[in-house]
Amino acid sequence: MSFTRKHILGGALVVLLGAIVGITYRSLNGLHGQRVIRSAASYVVDVADAKQLVGWADNVFVGRVAGSAGTIYAASALPWNIYQVKVLENIKGDLPESVRVGQEGGFSIEQNAMLLMDNDKLLAPGKEYLFVTKADSRGWHTLVPGYGDIPIGASRQRRAITDKFKEAYAKEIPYDPKQ
Repeated sequence: MSFTRKHILGGALVVLLGAIVGITYRSLNGLHGQRVIRSAASYVVDVADAKQLVGWADNVFVGRVAGSAGTIYAASALPWNIYQVKVLENIKGDLPESVRVGQEGGFSIEQNAMLLMDNDKLLAPGKEYLFVTKADSRGWHTLVPGYGDIPIGASRQRRAITDKFKEAYAKEIPYDPKQ
């Protein structure tokens, strides 16, 4: 049987449509249709109170995720995703132009599941966030799950979020581990 250009293009179109359907299914249902396992964190401060959260943090800043700097897997722990982040505005602290930010959570091959801390979605390259972080001895800044990576959209939204955290910094409640 001889294949014409029409047959080849038709076959390629079917393959392309199959790939698009597969990618869409995976996007809606997670990578490879895996399940999501959510872990709950416990905190030493009321993370919903911006003044306490900022008082605990080493740094509060607006940044744009430049890309992934790798994933670290440890036995019997959630994976850590490390990102390179361009610092756009320091609110608390004085960070350099670019830092590494660590986020607990990620895909576990062993469990064939996405493991998320406090249902905190993984950071997206190219997106801007307000970060609330603590310096980590491993060389990155650890964000607070669910409260330390607030997505920033339009400029009005950015201003409202940064104003809220600037005010919280001015009235911060310093964390005292002895209390």
